[in-house]
Amino acid sequence: MRPPTPTSIPTGLANRKGFTLVELLVALAVVAILMVTMIGVLSSTTLLTTQSRKQIDADSEARMIFDRMRADFAGMVKRPDVDYIFARAIGNDALFFYSEAPALADASSAYPNTCALIGYRINSVNQLERLGKGLTWGSPPPDGPSFLTYASTTTSPLSPDTNSTFANAAWAPLVGSAPAYNNGASLTYYHLLGDAVFRLEFCFLLKPLKQTDGSVLPAVYSNLPYDTRPNQLINPVPSSLYGLGAANIQAIVVTMAILDVNSRKIVSSSTLQTLAGDLLDPTDADLASSPPKLMAQTWDAALASATLPAAMKHAASNVHIYQRTFYLGPFLN
Repeated sequence: MRPPTPTSIPTGLANRKGFTLVELLVALAVVAILMVTMIGVLSSTTLLTTQSRKQIDADSEARMIFDRMRADFAGMVKRPDVDYIFARAIGNDALFFYSEAPALADASSAYPNTCALIGYRINSVNQLERLGKGLTWGSPPPDGPSFLTYASTTTSPLSPDTNSTFANAAWAPLVGSAPAYNNGASLTYYHLLGDAVFRLEFCFLLKPLKQTDGSVLPAVYSNLPYDTRPNQLINPVPSSLYGLGAANIQAIVVTMAILDVNSRKIVSSSTLQTLAGDLLDPTDADLASSPPKLMAQTWDAALASATLPAAMKHAASNVHIYQRTFYLGPFLN
């Protein structure tokens, strides 16, 4: 019996060869390049999304804070017999004033609050607090506003009785130095307004000043809430800010620096304090320059400075600066 004939192999298949080692290496290299490119694109997209989310969060917080400030300033009690505190300091400022704005009232109060003691400050853990203590007209401090009274109305500058100003000891627990957040009975009327705000600064836009010869000096930015130019209404320059009121102020310029909560988690408290110290107060020369150099411009330049330490650059890249001007409107004479 004849053995079976081997099955013939088609000529095309017999001549086909497999991949060479070089071809495999080239294919692997192409795949690796594609993977690296895709990872880079995904990383860039993730970083961009994260930065956009941080920007949106900072924008939202700044908008909420400025809206609250706008309402408080709009309701400010603009009378010549009430005082204000514009606590300028090296570093964070604080301001306190009376306003017809929402606030916390004592449960024992017989009348609903018709005005309030409003304040803004940075607490000891670098967050923005708002003071809102409901008051009743006609009640003595601390349940009602303190009115300015003067021993003499003929001396210049006027010297109000310290018991009738914000310097009164009745307000000391509320408008004194900022303690730790939620620490002590004096903070009953404070609430956390901006947990990402770590720097607060303000300056003033003063009203045009009429000279004795009839000419008018233009509005000017100032670190002081009153005008120090010649022929001013209060002369000589007062030695105290208390009792001056705010009649010379046309607008208050408020500037904030925000570092989002997630970025704060990887920034030490000392680094945050150092960063806040790099955001300098406005100088008289800056405000008097033409055009005026306000805080936001100075702070943006500081954050972009190449001289920042390496440890600060990452934190600085996540800081957002916001500035708004609040016009106060006319005051009663």
